[in-house]
Amino acid sequence: MINNYSGLFSPLYLPDANVILKNRFEVCPSSPVFIQGPEPYPGERMIQHYAQLAKNGASLITVHLITWDGKPLPPTTENVVLSGHLAGMDLFDTRCSHYFAQLAEAVHFYNSKILVRVTVHGPEGYDISNTLSRYIPHNMTDQKMNKEMTKEMLYESTETLVKVCKKLKEYGFDGVFLHGAYWEEACLRKPISVQMSLAAV
Repeated sequence: MINNYSGLFSPLYLPDANVILKNRFEVCPSSPVFIQGPEPYPGERMIQHYAQLAKNGASLITVHLITWDGKPLPPTTENVVLSGHLAGMDLFDTRCSHYFAQLAEAVHFYNSKILVRVTVHGPEGYDISNTLSRYIPHNMTDQKMNKEMTKEMLYESTETLVKVCKKLKEYGFDGVFLHGAYWEEACLRKPISVQMSLAAV
């Protein structure tokens, strides 16, 4: 059994990113629910959580979740669990910058790499085509159609996403996990999840 998976513990070289992973173990996007309070920055327990994953052997860890523009997601009854985590944090708040940097540094201490899952979309109420809003209430009584984004809005959204990636790189993160597997699926009939390096940003 062990011989069948002997490669799990061997290093992996990613030539496109010029990165060497210490092994083949990866932690998919995870949200440490209930260990983070309403702080607008990664708290001590959150940092310890991800550092412990690296210490336990994971070579690649993806943090869940930051919004496409790096701004806090307003808490509602639908996303109240996320409101205390990265989705509720302002990536560009200079008062919180060192906490984001500490999170990346804590994972790097154990020779692991850290990515951030970033949602890919545009302004609320808009999408790449006319489709139902991705925020569909559980009672299904308030379904709304999105407006189609203009070409200018698409370019602006792309530039906004680039700014988010540059800020994450500045804080020491190794890459982003671009997540677009919800409302884009309705438009493209195909979920999209792509990992990319920040080296090219």
